[in-house]
Order: sequence, then structure tokens, then C-alpha cells
Amino acid sequence: MQIESYEHDLRNELDACSEKHRFAELYAKLIEEWTSTSESDSTQSHVPRAESQEQRAIWEQYVFSTKEVDGTAIKTYLGNLFQSEGSGHVKKAYNDLVESIKSFQETWDEDAHFDEDSLQHCIQGLLRSDLLNDQKRMTLNDFLGNKVVLREIADVLNMRMRTRASWEWDGDCTLEPRRNLNGRYRFYPDEDLLQSLFLYYIGRRWCVTLRQTAETFYKQRQVMKPAFPAMSKEEARRRQRFLGPTEEKTIDFSLSKLLDEHFDNEIFLDQLPRKMDEKRGGYNDDKESEEDNQKSPIAVVQKLLQTLQTHIIVQNKLGRETTVIRSDFKWFGPSLSHTSIFSVLEFLGVQPDWIDFFHKVLE
Repeated sequence: MQIESYEHDLRNELDACSEKHRFAELYAKLIEEWTSTSESDSTQSHVPRAESQEQRAIWEQYVFSTKEVDGTAIKTYLGNLFQSEGSGHVKKAYNDLVESIKSFQETWDEDAHFDEDSLQHCIQGLLRSDLLNDQKRMTLNDFLGNKVVLREIADVLNMRMRTRASWEWDGDCTLEPRRNLNGRYRFYPDEDLLQSLFLYYIGRRWCVTLRQTAETFYKQRQVMKPAFPAMSKEEARRRQRFLGPTEEKTIDFSLSKLLDEHFDNEIFLDQLPRKMDEKRGGYNDDKESEEDNQKSPIAVVQKLLQTLQTHIIVQNKLGRETTVIRSDFKWFGPSLSHTSIFSVLEFLGVQPDWIDFFHKVLE
């Protein structure tokens, strides 16, 4: 009788889980139908401008033209730079970086990825980005205030995460051109919302980890060359003559120290998030929200220009010449070869299963 009771309880538990998954799948399909209907209505009334069509043709040329890139040569170059020709400090820092990324991948499936909190962070991050159109923003705002919906979406996305190896796009992905403040058009994928949340979470987790490991590498002793040369003996004597004996605290407020901190905190890997719940304005957003916990890209550029202007004034007063070089990579993102991306990821220790996943996402 006791065994029959256990069997009965086990069957009830399994049936309950099966029903929960069926309801979650049904709810996901309803959400997809809801969003796809409103999207089709809005896209039919959109009349592309001639300038948009012209830039789309250029964009397609960069994206769909096959680029012959030697991935082996890229990895050989990086190996020489960080291993063969690098100092002992650089080699150790690189090995630590690879081990950190390896550990991150090994523990991925042990985490419970989607719950109400993580979904809210993803939704809030997407809403502050420039990735979504107005209709999808309204839909995500509706999701935020409904805990039942968040739990159902979390169940669906957790099931997708467990079957990540067999993940595929649902179908063709349409692109939407949008005009930026600089007059250029950027092309945004018009994805299903559940796909957007799923890929946003994975991308955010990887970006946070890559930034943390890169910062650890960058800050290890004797890995990076100093941006400013050390004072000569003559310069040290002159400083002591005018300012008196140097105290340790005065070094913390030197110009080189302040510029180093500005680079570390605002410039270095600025496009990668520091944490999962980071909120900041999009690429084309010139307004900051009270909920933002990181400067927008435009605010970072403005601070950089102010710092640069101050540096030029100081150098001119000291009678020194100053050269400012600004580089602009034309269509950098779309023109970047996937082979180059995957070669760098492999060199950093990203495993084949993740390379395959990123390959499917990009191509």
C-alpha cells in the first residue's frame, strides 16, 4: 500500500508539471500572436524613405558579402601577442582570463536563470535601450506589472535555456531602419519578444563576464604599459622645490591619476555592461532617466570632450603641442567578419557549444 501511495503521489506531481509546461507553452503562443498582429499592422503603414533605401543597400553589401578571413592567422597573431612574445605577467594574466571564462561556462547550467527579478531586469534594460519599437515597449510595460505573466514567461524561457543546444530562429527575421541624430540609419532586428528577452539575457550575462575578466586582466601588475611616463629625477627635484616634499596623498590627485581613473571608469569597455541590472540610455538617447545607474553613451562622449578640451588648454599653457586623432570605422558592426569574432572567442576559451550557439544567432 505504501508503494502504491508513493506511485500515486509521483504521478500527480509529474502530471502537474506536465500541465504547467503545457499552459506555459500555450501562453507563449498567445503572446507571440498578440505581438505579431500589432507589428504587422504597423509595418504595413510604413513607407521607407529614399535615403533609408540607399543606406539599406550599402548595409546589405557589407553584411551579405562574403569576406575571406584567415581565422587561424588571427589566433596565431593573438597567441604570439599574449603567449609567445608576452612577458611572464601577461602570460599569467591571459591564463587566468581563460580559466575564468571556462569556469563561467561550466557552471552555466547550474544556475536558475529566469525568475521574476531577472525578467524585470531584462525588461527594464530593454526598455532603456533603443532596440524595440513603441508597440513592443508598451507590451513589455504591461508585462512588468503582472507577476503571473512574468512567472509564465520565466517558465517558457527556462525550458528554452535547457534546450539551448537545439535552439533555432523561428523564421525569417525582419529588420527595421531608424534614423539617428547624426543622420545615419541603423538597422534593428524586429524579433519576437520572447526571443528578444532570451537573447538579451544570454548576451547580458556574457558581456558582464567578459568585462569582469577583461578588467581583471587589465589591472594585473605589469600587464599594461603606463599611459604617462614616470617623472625623471630632474622633474622630481623641480616638483619638490615648488611643492615641497611629496606626500603619498598628493599622488592620488595628480593629473595622470585622474585621467587614468577617467579611462578606467568611463572609457574602457564602455559598451559592455558592468552588472546584470545596469540601466542606461541607448546609443541615440540624449536624455537620462532617474532609474539609470550608468551614464548614457552620449553623456560619456560629452565628458570625454570636456576632458580633452581641458587637457588641450593645459598643454598649450605649458607650451606643448597636442595632437588629437579621431577614427571613425565606417559601418564597423555590419562589416565585421563573423570568422574574426569566432576566432577571438575561441582564443579567449569559449567552448564549441557556445560558438555554435553564437553562430546560429549571428547567421
